[in-house]
Amino acid sequence: MDRIRESFDSLPVAICFFDKNGVVRLINHRMLMLTDRLRKNGIQTFDELEAALQQPPETVCCLNKELQLYRFFDQSVFQFTEKTIRTKLGIPYTQVTACDVTELLQSQNRLQKENERLKDANDRLRKLFEQMPDLIREEETLAMKLRVHDDIGYSILSARRLLSQQAGLDEIRAGAAVWEQSIEVLYRSFKTDEKQDALEEAVRRAEEICGYLSGGRVRLPYLCEQPEYESPLYEGIVSGR
Repeated sequence: MDRIRESFDSLPVAICFFDKNGVVRLINHRMLMLTDRLRKNGIQTFDELEAALQQPPETVCCLNKELQLYRFFDQSVFQFTEKTIRTKLGIPYTQVTACDVTELLQSQNRLQKENERLKDANDRLRKLFEQMPDLIREEETLAMKLRVHDDIGYSILSARRLLSQQAGLDEIRAGAAVWEQSIEVLYRSFKTDEKQDALEEAVRRAEEICGYLSGGRVRLPYLCEQPEYESPLYEGIVSGR
């Protein structure tokens, strides 16, 4: 009998049995500890246990009434369950168990936080994919502008060299064509993203440099009003007007 009692006390769950009158008939040490926390003088009947679970003391917090989850002052969490069992003779008993689900609940909370983190990462990734076409387009536009700026810089240096060396008309016209093409591409890109002031400044500076080199006033085609033009830049560079 003592061996049976020791085995009953060493069970990993808190457990007790009530007879058909609701009186405690068998209870192990784990359940005694929990019932003492639920009720100051412990419990003797099933009704006392139910009342303690319905209105637990301040040191015990009911996390979920439906699942009967209770957190005690040491942060341990137990889940209470009850069911009716019968002996071979058909005598009914009410079995109440309390399982320690502290680690399980902590793992569940960690998993929930991880799921929320993954959901946030997925949302940010989805927004990034939605913005990807715009980002690629902006990157391509920036690369094109940098290339055009380089072409314009090269064209200005070429114009300076041609004018200083008094190159032939055909060579000057070829250089001017490259310049015109670069400025036209730049105009179209600036028109797309509405940065006209920067374009006008680039044109103005190009006019000043060319005019200075040729000794006269040179006016580049006003691209803001005339995207398609005959090429008066040729005449400006050649004649110095």
